[in-house]
Amino acid sequence: MANKDTKLYVDSKNIRLKINDKEYTFEFDDCVQVREEAIILNSNKVPRYIIALTSTVPGDFSNIDSIEDDQYQISENMIVFYYKTTNGNFIVYSKDQGESWQTEKIPSGGNIKSIKFPNADVGYILEFSDEVMSDDCGAIYKTTNSGISWEKVYTGIYNGHDSSFSTGTKMVFANENVGFITMPDIQGEVSDLYITKDGGVTFEKE
Repeated sequence: MANKDTKLYVDSKNIRLKINDKEYTFEFDDCVQVREEAIILNSNKVPRYIIALTSTVPGDFSNIDSIEDDQYQISENMIVFYYKTTNGNFIVYSKDQGESWQTEKIPSGGNIKSIKFPNADVGYILEFSDEVMSDDCGAIYKTTNSGISWEKVYTGIYNGHDSSFSTGTKMVFANENVGFITMPDIQGEVSDLYITKDGGVTFEKE
């Protein structure tokens, strides 16, 4: 496949392989890892493709038991992982599909709940710092230079006393300006939806 236009996509459900204008989907149950060197993609129990694992993600993940879906991103223009050490919080990212990696410290002492990069330069992190009942103090930080520097742009919804997020708040950005956060209630059965059109500076209830 070296001479073909080949792209690999991975999400929480499956692996998609695009070769020229054709796309193939493989469930995780159909994939077999061979030691640490390769993954075999099977279709109807028949091997179809082999993915060679030639890139290792740098970073100290030794203290992490698992990574939640929102704490990493694998997309065509940005692969990014978050990890936390005694020296602070870090992201490690690749803008060239794993050929090279960069590590940047992020300005947060709390827990990163969500990482979203709508493109390779602009990214957002949702950080929680102090949980009280169903509310969490925290902030949304924004970078415009792939994580080299960050700016705090939002600190939550005003609830009559101060600004905060719900403990179950989710964040997503469609592009570098338009994004959404949810504010579920304590049971998680009902949730308000808020939209930003200015890159996270302000949010309005939908």
